[in-house]
Formats: sequence, structure tokens, C-alpha cells
Amino acid sequence: MMARWLLLALATTTSATTRLTRPAAKQAFFVLKRGHSGSTWLSALLLNLPLTYFFDELVGASANFDAKKLEAIFVQALRAPTGRGTSPEWSKSSGDPAVQKCWKNRATCQLNAIGFSFSPLLGGRRKLRPGISSTLQGVITKTRAKPILFLRTNVVKLSRAVNGDKTALKVAGVHRQLLRHRTPHRGNWSVPSFVKSVNDAIRRNNDLLGIRSKVRAEWLVVYYERLQTDTADVMDSIRRLLVMPRMDSKMLVRAPGKKTTSDDLRDVVFNFNELEAALEGRYHNPCVLKMLREVTPTVHPVCDGDSIGAIQARWCPRSIGEL
Repeated sequence: MMARWLLLALATTTSATTRLTRPAAKQAFFVLKRGHSGSTWLSALLLNLPLTYFFDELVGASANFDAKKLEAIFVQALRAPTGRGTSPEWSKSSGDPAVQKCWKNRATCQLNAIGFSFSPLLGGRRKLRPGISSTLQGVITKTRAKPILFLRTNVVKLSRAVNGDKTALKVAGVHRQLLRHRTPHRGNWSVPSFVKSVNDAIRRNNDLLGIRSKVRAEWLVVYYERLQTDTADVMDSIRRLLVMPRMDSKMLVRAPGKKTTSDDLRDVVFNFNELEAALEGRYHNPCVLKMLREVTPTVHPVCDGDSIGAIQARWCPRSIGEL
């Protein structure tokens, strides 16, 4: 009888210890991105991965945490399903039943992956959060998280993009992206506004690439345009990164939020010819001109920066592990 009691006590203790010490998921990851880049759709796709808890935009652009506080928030979010920012609870987001059931029974079940996305740009996408590179390095060191960099390479369309509506993101409380597509903004795009917004897009993409170069890790770079043209292959690469079993490709691509509107800016920019002439003349830049004229999703290479005028395009997306 005593021996049976000891075995029961040992089993209970082992179960409790497992709950406390075993990581929430087999693999932690995060997605570094910026607004207007198509990342909402990527988030929806990530939620289709089996037994995966993913929180889109864990920290808002206006949340001005210092580097250490931000690191603590990120580490906690990769150790247990969490709410936005400083909220430790996910009970308000009941989540995918299979994910929630696994988490509830984590002594015998373990999530495949747990992750989040966020933008490192603080306050209106104008500047980087101070110390963000050291923050991410600390997160990777403490959680062994796999970093994913998500980029939209066409800076002209990036500048013109309209955010997907994220007000209907909750299915059973979890952040699934059910997007109501907005009609693209139609009208004139003044040349000064065009130059300013494209320059800003170039700088912001440079900021993201700069973080990747400073944080020591094996980054996976995913391009929005490639996701559009070859969704299944890109998602399969992410699946392999997260060491998940092979899945039916239909499951990998089934998610709301994919862009369904025309990719031809002539359909929405009434003074398209004026912008075209500006890039052929005063703001001569064949690289950006090609992006303006592009009518199909295309991953654009580096613009060398030998342009005349205000537009400077010096960012280069080439790297190991690009998608």
C-alpha cells in the first residue's frame, strides 16, 4: 500500500514538474514586420499551422517600453500563451479549441509552436525602438526563438497600401485574421507626397534589414510578393523552420486576408502618368519606376542609389534563407 502511494505521489510530482519546466511549445518564433506590408494575411496563415498559438501585433506602436521591459514581455509571450502587451492572460481569448485543449493538458500535450508578430517602429512608424537589436538578441538567447523577417519589397505599393481591417480578428477569441477588404483608395497622388512616402518606405525597410544584420541568428526572410505567388511553398518553408510534420498544402494556404484587388496602380492612381513622368525626369529613378509600373506581384531587388533627386533607394533584400 505504501509503495503504491509513493508511486502515485511520484507520478503527481512528475506531472506537476513537467507543467512547470517544459516549454509551452516545441518551437518559439517571432515575426518582425511593419505596417501596410501584408503581414495581416501572413498572421492568418500562421494560425492554420497545427497546434500553433500566434498573437498578431503583441505590442502596439504607441507602447513605449524600454528595451529590458520589452524583452521581458517577449520572453513571457513565448513561454505561455498571452494577451496583448503586458496582459499575462489569454483567457479572454479562448482560442482555437485544439490549442486551448492542448495547453490545458500540457502535462501530456505540447504545442508545436508559439509565436507573435510586432513592428519595431515606434509611434507612427517613424523611428526604431531604442535598443531593439539587443532586445531581440536577448529573446533569442533565452527562448531559442526562430526569427522571421517579413518584407514587402515594392516600396511604391507599400506606400500606397491601405491597412486590412483588424476589428474582426476574433474567432473563438483568438487572433484569427478575418479581414473585411476595403476598397483601395482612388484618386490623385501628388508628386511631393509620393516622393515623401516612398522615401519613408525605403528607410523603414532599411531599418528592418539593419536589425537583421545586428541580431546574430539564422533569419528566415519572407517576401510578401513571394507569398502572393507561391503561398504553399512559402508556408511549407515556415513549417520546416518550425520543425512541424508535413501538412496538406490546402491547409497551409487556407486563410482569409489575401489581396484580391488589382495590382496595377493605373486602376487607383488617377495621375499615374504624372508620377511616371516625374520618375523619368526630375526624380529620375528607373528602379522605383519599375515598381510603379509593376502589374504582377514581383520580389524587387536592390535599387543601387545612383538616382537623382530626393528618392534614395539603397536597401538590399538579398540574404541566406530568402523566400
